[in-house]
Amino acid sequence: STTHVSVCASDLPYTWNGQEYALGGTYSKTLKNAAGCDSIASLVLTVNPLANASITGQQTVCAGTPLTLNLNLTGIGPWTVTYTDGVTTYTIDSIYVSPYELSVAPEGTTTYRITSVSNKNCVNSDLNSSFTLKVIQSPKGIRYPTEFALPNMPKPLEARRLVGNYTYSWNPVVGLDNHNIPNPVFNYERSTEYTVTLRS
Repeated sequence: STTHVSVCASDLPYTWNGQEYALGGTYSKTLKNAAGCDSIASLVLTVNPLANASITGQQTVCAGTPLTLNLNLTGIGPWTVTYTDGVTTYTIDSIYVSPYELSVAPEGTTTYRITSVSNKNCVNSDLNSSFTLKVIQSPKGIRYPTEFALPNMPKPLEARRLVGNYTYSWNPVVGLDNHNIPNPVFNYERSTEYTVTLRS
């Protein structure tokens, strides 16, 4: 007789006729009945590898900014992945492509940990896969003091300078010699209120 068995790698060793098998393959055993007749039994053992999953992507982001992380999967799909952000547990079913794009927008530094992944054949709940996304909190906005100028007379303006490499954008651009620097010169005949956006 021939027995066909398909098991997951996590189910090894597989026991058949009192013998343990740790690898896939074809095995035979000669058995004797009470009358002394031989019978040859064969085992065809197929071992399915466990699916695996990991998260990769950009490691820093500004608070509340949407970001796409990659969920990298191995094995034969479709996959089901369960992961946690330390507060809530999420399950994504019917994933057919790898990498799968995972959209997040955390407000604080978050560690995403995959707790299980399953594919067509097996479930892998013995994962040690995590990814930490560092969230940078934006400095709070401020209201600058009102500046006074004479019509069409140059007046230097100054935005605050934060530690790090920031770009500046003044809006509206009217009346300024350069709206992309921290210290443009105002030269205009009308009172104007500017918003200055600083981006790291």
